[in-house]
Amino acid sequence: MREDLIKAIDHRVSRRSFEKKAISKEKLDLLQEMIDLFKEVDIRMVVNDGDSFKRIKKSYGYFTNVDSYIVLVSNNEDKTNYKKLGYYTEQLVLKATSLDIGTCWIGTNIDKTSEFDLKENEVIIAIIALGIVKEDLSNKEKIIHFSTHRSVRVIDSFMVESDVSLTEDIINGLKALAKAPSAINRQPVRLTYLNNVIHAYVEKENKNTCLDLGIGMLHFELGSGLQGHWDFENGNFIEEKV
Repeated sequence: MREDLIKAIDHRVSRRSFEKKAISKEKLDLLQEMIDLFKEVDIRMVVNDGDSFKRIKKSYGYFTNVDSYIVLVSNNEDKTNYKKLGYYTEQLVLKATSLDIGTCWIGTNIDKTSEFDLKENEVIIAIIALGIVKEDLSNKEKIIHFSTHRSVRVIDSFMVESDVSLTEDIINGLKALAKAPSAINRQPVRLTYLNNVIHAYVEKENKNTCLDLGIGMLHFELGSGLQGHWDFENGNFIEEKV
């Protein structure tokens, strides 16, 4: 599965126009199996319910024929959980890409009177639209894509400080990080590599930047091929020594 996710990094683009075709049950089941593995976070998938998607507030861009989507639920002030949600949900996004399912990250709020049965301290912090897409971007998607995406930054801009020469693994991780989606394509994630410790951070932590940080952590990890895990509280990557 890891190889599928790595390949999907280069193929995935944000999509907002979907065909009037249902995603197959087999593909949705594969996504649900992944969701069930992510015990640390609250991720829910809504299937064949386009009416509830239309109740989304404050989303940007245009969407057509969205009947299924993924919902990210968190405590309103739990920034560590935002990072985890970004990290785990981006795995779902890349898996969907590998299954030829179009996706779009939407940072938004949804009416708390909806059927999601949110607790008082819970909010939906993001939604992932899912759908079947044509190979080419629609005209609306092209306009939005080129108006919100800048050229990919050079990888040097992501590694703020390092006390050693960067290995090929680290460089590959930075290349994958440069392709990570982020709110308004701001790409706020930065790394340091000091005293043999990789540290990921954003300068200003809020809902969007912490989601971006989790997404960036995943991209760097996949691209580098390093074995280990992230400490989401302090942003350090804990390598597994082989």
